[in-house]
Amino acid sequence: MKCAVLATAAIAVLLAGCNGHSDREVQGYVEGDFVRISLPASGIVENVLVKRGDHVVKGTVLFTLDSEREKAALDKARSELDVAEAQLSNLQATVRNDEISALEAEIKELKAQLAYTSKSYRRKFGLSRAGAASLDEVERLRSEEQVIKAKILAAESRLRLGQQSIGRDGEIEAAQKTLKYRLAAVRGAEADLALRQAMAPADAVVNDIIYRPGETVAGGQAVLELLPPQNVKARFFLSPEQIGWVAENPEITLQCEGCGNGISAKVSYVASEASYRPPVLYSRNQSERLVFLAEAVPLNSVGLLRPGQPLKVVFQK
Repeated sequence: MKCAVLATAAIAVLLAGCNGHSDREVQGYVEGDFVRISLPASGIVENVLVKRGDHVVKGTVLFTLDSEREKAALDKARSELDVAEAQLSNLQATVRNDEISALEAEIKELKAQLAYTSKSYRRKFGLSRAGAASLDEVERLRSEEQVIKAKILAAESRLRLGQQSIGRDGEIEAAQKTLKYRLAAVRGAEADLALRQAMAPADAVVNDIIYRPGETVAGGQAVLELLPPQNVKARFFLSPEQIGWVAENPEITLQCEGCGNGISAKVSYVASEASYRPPVLYSRNQSERLVFLAEAVPLNSVGLLRPGQPLKVVFQK
């Protein structure tokens, strides 16, 4: 389509050379550098969220491809991340509060038993020396006292261990590495899912919708076409003499139907070679037929210009 517009406009420019226009004006046309929006992966077009002629801003979601596989992969990665976080937390965690309370209560009870047994032992020991208590009873109380002391030491040891990390340093380090790997997997899955939707790279107008929902597209195949306002320009052809004029003053005026008093523009490019190839006789007569492609960017009222629209380019005096 763009080639047809270019060819038609070029013919119009050449024909205009036969008319009686002033040297201070030439015929031209509007050209648009369209941005074709695609995604790197293939898939089925799920939704097209814009329509032709819509004005979109940078970051607007334009279309999406089917993404069930990517969503499932993300759910799986997140589940594995949850497991890794739980494993690390378990290794780093202390014994639960209720277990700590139970150990503290056990130690308190054992100490009470120890106090009672020690008191009974001392009383029986005194009586045994007077022959009022048997030595077997004294020995039983002494053994019971030692057992209670051992139980207290064991309970206190369990309490200290419960208040510290129950995981080994090596196991914790391995769990941390696993967690890091799972987190990277989640980020990768999120990136893959994000690549199933296309967003506008700049403020633009939707020029064309190439594929519709339900159609299959290959990776890199454009689904729609945008035209950012900064990609609109005027094209025209200059004679060698006119090239000298725009070199001195690159500001020009673009005139068209519906453009009012015209649109200010500035010449941004002049081709370094002639628009047609040898054989050409570069005589005085032939030099008038020698033209160079030029481009100009509008400085205002870009919305009035449409690709393929004929223009009159007026040079500043």
